[in-house]
Amino acid sequence: MIRPESKTIFWLLTTCVCTVIVLFTDYGWLSWLFSASLALVLVFDARFAYRKIVLEVVRTHNETMPLGVRNQITLGFTNNSDRHLQFDVFDFYPGEHGQEGLPATVELAGHQQAELQYHITPSKRGQFSFEQAQVRVRSPLKFWCRYMRVGQKSSIRVYPNYAEVVRFGLLAADQKVSQMGIHKRRQRGDGTNFQQLREYRRGDRLNRIDWRASSRMGKLISREYQVEKDQQVVLMLDCGRKMRSVDGDISHFDQSLNAMLLLSSVALRQGDSVSVVTFGGEERWLAPSKAPNTVNRILNKVYDLEAHQTPSDYLNAAQRLKVLVRKRALVIILTNVRNEDNTELKQAVQLLTKQHLVLVASLHEKCLDDVMEGDIGSFSEALDYAAVAEYRLSHKKVVDDIKASSHALFLDTSPANLPAYLVNEYLSIKSRSIL
Repeated sequence: MIRPESKTIFWLLTTCVCTVIVLFTDYGWLSWLFSASLALVLVFDARFAYRKIVLEVVRTHNETMPLGVRNQITLGFTNNSDRHLQFDVFDFYPGEHGQEGLPATVELAGHQQAELQYHITPSKRGQFSFEQAQVRVRSPLKFWCRYMRVGQKSSIRVYPNYAEVVRFGLLAADQKVSQMGIHKRRQRGDGTNFQQLREYRRGDRLNRIDWRASSRMGKLISREYQVEKDQQVVLMLDCGRKMRSVDGDISHFDQSLNAMLLLSSVALRQGDSVSVVTFGGEERWLAPSKAPNTVNRILNKVYDLEAHQTPSDYLNAAQRLKVLVRKRALVIILTNVRNEDNTELKQAVQLLTKQHLVLVASLHEKCLDDVMEGDIGSFSEALDYAAVAEYRLSHKKVVDDIKASSHALFLDTSPANLPAYLVNEYLSIKSRSIL
């Protein structure tokens, strides 16, 4: 498709106006001469614009991308003609995502190659498609431009933010996981599974001394235990309407997915198996696994999940889980507990704690923290503070009631802190050997 540039339209309008003005004067022939010259120039330039252009475009990108993380897209251009090309590029990336770096201008000599990089930041999970890229090639005199679709279509899958999982793996190798807010706990000797006998060290507990071995050896010998492995972690993900709350650019649901992936990676490193069950919307189930590719399996299972408008049925989810999971496990319920959930959530947790250790990880809106931590400078702000304080007091009563009736563990945090807090709570449970 060939279109006129703005300066072409300007010269055509100017020529028409001048022709009308001088048409019936002695200089009318000049206007005709100028109009004919302009027409010849435009036709000559358009002829070059129609010349065959052999331009190849190859798009390179990762097939999977984490949500909310800036990703690079590379466009490789090959000019297979003798012409020197100058063109503008726009890539038809998925419109759900933000981009930086387009449109851009590329100059390419004959039979030469060039690359262009731009970035997209996925803002929604799922599978998305790139259409063919579009280039706008200007004619030699820049009176015309030619629009072309080049390259191939491609697709990507946007997963929950697994970048933190990769970062944890790298930091764990360097023993720097504290940079993520995760505190490594001393586990050697704190478990209940016997590992070995060793010489007594200052600080060892007296009940760990093996007196019979000490008598034989003529010196104090301690028993050393290791933290239990081959335990099971079940992640119950709430897909109900309460998880649609948004803090910043990411919803509570997406923050929970990110935390779930990080915890899965940590649990697998501890030798435990991980399974996933969703409720409150679309119900999905991933059987327990401790295989090396378990995190990838979880990603493929949940990458297109969304929080629904339906309410969360905690009791039905608990009854379903009792059928799916027979072995004692650490059941982590990722949800947003509201005061009206008291009765149903309490019944669900009571049902689960008969067989499992239950941890309720509840998210609360960051705006509540902002109100409580902010300065009070007006009567309206004082009313907001009082309302939030009253809400939190009633919420604490709900939480205390659930904990007292079921002996479940409870974690209440803002979405941004959920990944680190959840992992720390899991490591604490492991170190205390209460599972």
